[in-house]
Amino acid sequence: MKDKCIILSRVSTLIQDLVQQTEAVRKQALADGYEDIVVIEDKESAVKLDEESRLGLTRLKNMILSDPTIKCVYAYELSRIGRRPEVNYNIRNFLQEHRVQLIILSPYMKVFDDDFNIIETSNVMFGLFNVLSENEGFIRKARFKRGKLAKQQQGKYIGGGILLGYKLDTDKSFIVDKETSEGIRMAFDMYVRQRKSLTSIGRELITLGYLHRKSLHGVSAFVYDMLSNEAYKGGVSRGNIYPPIVDESTFNAAGKLLEEHRKCLKTSSYYNHLCKGLLREKKCGYVLTAHGKKNFYYLHRIMMEPKTVLSFIVPRDIIDGFFIHLIDTRYGEIEQIDIEERKKQAEKQIALTERKIESTRKVLENCDKKTRRIQERIVDGKLDEKMGDDMIREIQEKVLYAGLDLRKFKNELTNEQLHRQSLDIIWPDEKTTDCTDTEGMEKMRQKLFRIVRVAYVERIKDQKGISGKIEVVFTDGHTENYWYNSWTKKVWDENNQEVKYQLVA
Repeated sequence: MKDKCIILSRVSTLIQDLVQQTEAVRKQALADGYEDIVVIEDKESAVKLDEESRLGLTRLKNMILSDPTIKCVYAYELSRIGRRPEVNYNIRNFLQEHRVQLIILSPYMKVFDDDFNIIETSNVMFGLFNVLSENEGFIRKARFKRGKLAKQQQGKYIGGGILLGYKLDTDKSFIVDKETSEGIRMAFDMYVRQRKSLTSIGRELITLGYLHRKSLHGVSAFVYDMLSNEAYKGGVSRGNIYPPIVDESTFNAAGKLLEEHRKCLKTSSYYNHLCKGLLREKKCGYVLTAHGKKNFYYLHRIMMEPKTVLSFIVPRDIIDGFFIHLIDTRYGEIEQIDIEERKKQAEKQIALTERKIESTRKVLENCDKKTRRIQERIVDGKLDEKMGDDMIREIQEKVLYAGLDLRKFKNELTNEQLHRQSLDIIWPDEKTTDCTDTEGMEKMRQKLFRIVRVAYVERIKDQKGISGKIEVVFTDGHTENYWYNSWTKKVWDENNQEVKYQLVA
């Protein structure tokens, strides 16, 4: 039985060519008298992968263990085995243990003598070229890092996924995608100004075609990551530097709301409290809960550091009555200057609904095309009839829901167009609605959140006649402080003037 040899040939990138080095080593093996030659060629990184992860070295070991006729291993350079000394020494020791010769072609070295002891001169060369090979790997990694850093500083793409709202220019630099970036701005606007939930924002983006998802699964987390990603205000994400889409103040406002909502307590869906979700305890920042039909807001939490129980109750009749007074005195000012803005928002909403209709029609068209293709494949015998019927049923279900959405969007468009027309008529004065009316309460809550961003409440024991303090932060940024007495039901402003308001029953 003739002896065999193995040629181990490796390049680190797909661009490099294996043929040249393999043929040079093959000539040496033939000159040494080997006719049965096995070539192991792989395209793997000797810097990034360890010995166990290298498929070429794994195959080499398995072949030597299973075939005792293999007597020699050839490599064009020592670095073709590996660029890390520990890998090369492990392979050398493995070959010595199994009495297999190792020959490196450039520079030429025969590692073992006839008794498979390491030749001294070869040992020196082996160690020297291991150091040189490792150092070359360090230099190459440093060069790659410098090149990557230079690209990053120039705002060019350095790898990874591209964020929604951006695309690559011809020179691989990031530019804002005019179409999809509108979805990003819309998401920030819906969250900061309209106070919509993460899931409802994701549903809007899917409906408008900015996000391509089959379900709402995970969309809330996606929108959260988007609103908290600093790349959208002009920053770094996964090493890539992106140009801004939203201004820094909007991004910071979204971040503040995300942090506030993270601390919110889960409550029941039923409530008749005007300030639900608005009140926060001053020290810890947690939201006060609206407790069903009871006449108070409360907070009860066990604080771990330091370990204390935080229990806090605020009377609803005072708080809701005071904020109704704020609506009456402040909301009218907004209404006077807001008609033109309402017209712009109404026109923008009409455009969005029209886009929803167009996007839904495209879904229906695609479903129709898919159904026809499946039917043609069934007729041609390229697709099993039962499988094809199942696929068509899935498409028909999608068509059903898309048709319902299309009808809903058309109705919304009609209502929005009527609303826009009504804005051209003189806008009537809106009176504060009765608090006992559920629908009216929701309208008042919408008004309240348009003028007040958050209200911090604090219990005060030191001052005689004062039970607590209300710090109101308005949507335009300015802050006002008020004090109240739970027994006399009185409220004072910063000038110690009593605020005239009506208690809520």
